[in-house]
Amino acid sequence: MTKSPTPEGPSLSGDRADSVEHTEQRRLPRLNLSDEQFRFNENGKIYSVSNFSWEGMAFRLLDETDSFLFPVGREIQGILKMEDHKLQVTAKVTHVDSQQVGAMFKALDEKVSNVIREYLDPRHLGKLLKSMPTPNAEGLWLHGPSETEVLLRMRSDGSWGKMTITLLGQLIQWDNETGLQTGKLDPAGKKVTDHGLLHVGTFAFHPDGEPDVEKVQMALAMIECASIPEPLLKICRERLAR
Repeated sequence: MTKSPTPEGPSLSGDRADSVEHTEQRRLPRLNLSDEQFRFNENGKIYSVSNFSWEGMAFRLLDETDSFLFPVGREIQGILKMEDHKLQVTAKVTHVDSQQVGAMFKALDEKVSNVIREYLDPRHLGKLLKSMPTPNAEGLWLHGPSETEVLLRMRSDGSWGKMTITLLGQLIQWDNETGLQTGKLDPAGKKVTDHGLLHVGTFAFHPDGEPDVEKVQMALAMIECASIPEPLLKICRERLAR
């Protein structure tokens, strides 16, 4: 390696959709609510943060009409809440549609920057992963902050198949057809189907030419700190070693 829905419910496979050149599509389950929130100073509204990184964040709009508040290029200020932390942040809007807003942080002070980095450490994210129910008990789904997910599909014969991990805007995936893949996952997904507390979204995936060692190591660090039964943890390790 070099650096670089089922009918009954949402698919847990990270299924591939149509490919266009070096950009592919992945269908992934996402929760409609999150523990992380952004309180916009201007109107006091609280928005659910769908994901964030050291560089920026994306939050879901409460109403489509809220989109006019966030034109691309506007600077916004507010409180980013995560766990017991309430951080004052300034960000510049880089994307807006009827469902969510994306913004890049600006001039974070050292304390705020360090809190975000510690929170997003893969080992810390691993400890925050929680088991989620899967359709027809078809596999393993662990969900964490900032759209951090571990998905492991069970085949019809009871064996374990495709594994999909999303972490800090990256996707690490293994299946029988393609083996191990890594790449960047665009945060602005298109909602395909809604299932109440969760939905299935389609995301653009930009695969690396070869599996990226650094991304694989981040995924390993995270799962080692997660509450995964040892037999399944062993399978995940084996997938990431290929």
